[in-house]
Amino acid sequence: MKKVLVLGGGLSGLAAAKSLNKDYDVTILEKESACGGLASSINIEGYKVPFVYHHVFHHDETTKRVLNDAKMLSSVDWKRIKMGINADDATYDFASPVGLLRFNYLSPAARVRFALFAAQFFLKSDFTKLAGDAESWLLKGAGRELVEKLFRPLVFNKFAMPLNKVSAAWLASRLANKEARGLFGYPKGGFDGMVKHLVKGLKVVNDFNLKSIDLRNKTVNGIKFDALVSSIPLPVFLSKVKGLSPKLARDWSRVKYERHVSVILTYDSPISDFYWINIFNKKFGGLIEHTNLYDAYPFKLSYVFKYDPSLAFYNLSDSKLIAMAVSQAKRLNPGFKLRKAYVTRLPFAEPIYESAYPSYAPLNTVSYDGGLFMSGVQTTYPLIRTMNTAFDSGYSSARAVREFLK
Repeated sequence: MKKVLVLGGGLSGLAAAKSLNKDYDVTILEKESACGGLASSINIEGYKVPFVYHHVFHHDETTKRVLNDAKMLSSVDWKRIKMGINADDATYDFASPVGLLRFNYLSPAARVRFALFAAQFFLKSDFTKLAGDAESWLLKGAGRELVEKLFRPLVFNKFAMPLNKVSAAWLASRLANKEARGLFGYPKGGFDGMVKHLVKGLKVVNDFNLKSIDLRNKTVNGIKFDALVSSIPLPVFLSKVKGLSPKLARDWSRVKYERHVSVILTYDSPISDFYWINIFNKKFGGLIEHTNLYDAYPFKLSYVFKYDPSLAFYNLSDSKLIAMAVSQAKRLNPGFKLRKAYVTRLPFAEPIYESAYPSYAPLNTVSYDGGLFMSGVQTTYPLIRTMNTAFDSGYSSARAVREFLK
């Protein structure tokens, strides 16, 4: 039986392995003590809580199929959530027509233009062919005020990089996803059960210390393979690989990743009735009040987060980050009282999708250098990073492996 190795036991790696496991000798090589990747859970007061915030959209058909296979779909509670923007210490519900009318952070003319601009995403969903950078596209379609007061700080919260460096296709695809308008869901007990369902029946080597990937001899740490699926971050892969073509090495070295810091806060009374608040011009970029979506714990819980912080911020002590997050929560609700706090860090949260990204990034439908297949978030451009795109990426990689090995 032909041997398939899968680097990384996140959702894309698990999906690829699960799909291939019936017909091939598949082994997942995972550096952590448990699988799950960005969908991993941590234990807080005896409850499994996402390591970083997670939810499922009602239109995420692949994720829903996985949850159904795990006998968890029927337990999902679907809700319409409130999404807001906090600017100048006021929080606005900008996702509803009434909220938009009250969104006096913008001028009346800009509010009208925002409504007209947003209407296109209800008429069209595929923006993958959109060329150029986000700033040029937004200036033409949305205007200067919306760019300066809304989109520039929103994108800075996500990338901490200039709007003119971000791909228009990526941003438009994200807006077309209509995050603020769709139904959000969360399964009873969290996503830990879904991960355990995926792992069941698979061969997994946990705590795997990746030392070498030899594409010429088709080995990982000396373990032979006929096909290799890599879902690990490209900088890690490139630091261990031998035999990769110079062009691919040059191209893939251009993929840069953003870091992510979350401070998980628990407390007794809600901060607000918003699920998601984008915070402008503050140290943190947003707050997700998880228990406004799934309120099944003897406490309330939020994630105060920042994407792509400076290394100085990223490396701050837990105590300093917690103090800053508590201060932010108190700005939103002066009556906030901390129960417990936890800090999570991700060094490779998501690639930075520059406008030139498609010209140098890997695809998950291609066999590279004789049996190498790439999977995971680095392959899903311009689709946004969700559990659904992770699953789709893994299944696409599996189909490519089958075609290669048949």
